[in-house]
Amino acid sequence: MKDHCSVFINAGAVVLLPTDLIGQDRLDVLNSVLFAQLVASKKYPALARSSDWYSAYREVLNNGWMQKAVSWDSFTLAASSKTNLMGCVEERLGEYAERTLITQVTDILKRVAQLSITLPAIELLREHAHRPKSPDSSEAPHKAPDRIRLQVILAQQGPVLSSVCLEFEPEHVTSNPLGQLFSTDPVVGNIQLRCFKANLSQALYAPFRDAIVHKLGDKAARNIIDISDAVEQAQPEAGAL
Repeated sequence: MKDHCSVFINAGAVVLLPTDLIGQDRLDVLNSVLFAQLVASKKYPALARSSDWYSAYREVLNNGWMQKAVSWDSFTLAASSKTNLMGCVEERLGEYAERTLITQVTDILKRVAQLSITLPAIELLREHAHRPKSPDSSEAPHKAPDRIRLQVILAQQGPVLSSVCLEFEPEHVTSNPLGQLFSTDPVVGNIQLRCFKANLSQALYAPFRDAIVHKLGDKAARNIIDISDAVEQAQPEAGAL
């Protein structure tokens, strides 16, 4: 596509790959990211125990990926703030990649955010990234807020991953979870921001490659969806979010 990136929904992550990252490297990125998510979610389902989930996720990735940088932050935004969370993503990814590339990533993500929830890929993302209020939340809404856990992963040649994971409680929920990054609606309570940069170690990953493919089975086809064509055709609408 003209963006020189391919875009995938990978369970609860949006993964951007350079179009010239092909063959085994592409498969290793997509399969290892999915496998780590599924293992962590089996241990800690329904977006529960966020710190434990993320630790389990990174622990699985550590079997093949050498982490070069890691950061964890927790912060709040004032109710009157008009800052959107995409600014946080840009800032963190900007520590790992060139500014021109980050500008392109932002443009691509804006178009992903415009895709309809009727698309199976966006429905899949919502299924993994959004925990709705519990059925009895009308009686005590403050005890069961909607929660979003969303990852943006930028892959580069190497392959090298630059990952930002955001977890937060939006006051208003968008149908497409990625729309939350561009919304200026208030966010309730703390925002958890976890980031890393890692490169694939063939020596570490090779012994696990076939086992991961085997354990994933048909889950890879069900949880990894290429949305590059839909993103290329999408045009962000001013004020749509």
